[in-house]
Amino acid sequence: TRRSFLLILLSSILSFTCFLLLNHSFLIKLIIVPSLIIISYYILLPLELLIQHHYVVRARKKIKRMKNMKIIGITGSFGKSSFRNYLACVLKTKYLVRTPKNNINTFKGLTKYINEELEECDILILELGVDNKNQMRRFKKLFTLDFGVITSVGNMHLATFKKVENVLNEKLKIHDLLNDKGILFLNQDNEY
Repeated sequence: TRRSFLLILLSSILSFTCFLLLNHSFLIKLIIVPSLIIISYYILLPLELLIQHHYVVRARKKIKRMKNMKIIGITGSFGKSSFRNYLACVLKTKYLVRTPKNNINTFKGLTKYINEELEECDILILELGVDNKNQMRRFKKLFTLDFGVITSVGNMHLATFKKVENVLNEKLKIHDLLNDKGILFLNQDNEY
């Protein structure tokens, strides 16, 4: 990718320069040169954040141009893709429905989908995947939802969430993505 190429290029230039300028022992060079990859990462970080911001703004503008489109966001520990597919099949009988192929559900993945693949439609159905605290609110940078769905809350991603209550709290933040007239649907069969 472009990011990997820039990182390798910059760290190679820094390594070569350091190797030429340092007259110290080979052992010191062996320690300093690998650390230049980390330094290169932080040098390139502001540029990378600027590029990411550009794509987010572009995606947000594209969504805003589609004024009549309704957006449905689906989150849950499991069942997102199945529910999305069932819902799309039902709604396609009456509306022009778009949804990403495969299971694109991350902030970056949805940003890329919106910019590169999204076309005019009546209804856009998106999966909103989160695997850590405070990730749901990032989606607000891209869109607001007309409808939100929580399919389930379970013990997925406990390595990052630590306990199911944290999963529940993060999934419930989909409510913050709803527009003023937005409606949230909950799966009452799920114990949480």
